[in-house]
Amino acid sequence: MFISWPSAVLMGGSVVAASQAFTALQLKLTDLKVAEMENRFTAVERKVGSLEEKIVTLEKKIVTLEKKIDDFSGKLDALLARSGSVAQ
Repeated sequence: MFISWPSAVLMGGSVVAASQAFTALQLKLTDLKVAEMENRFTAVERKVGSLEEKIVTLEKKIVTLEKKIDDFSGKLDALLARSGSVAQ
């Protein structure tokens, strides 16, 4: 329950008690904001980790494609060499 310090004074409380309650609420709000930022940071860390895994997967696929291109290039060179020797 939130009670502003003027309301606390009107209800018979002291200004000091109201001020302490207000300070406690401010600290609680700060704690909540810090916790929210920590949660956001953790979520970003998870997303970065996921993206890093995807990058590694893509790098592996690129290496595989490069090998296939090299194999195809070698086969094409061999085919062209054979067709050149047949034509002569």
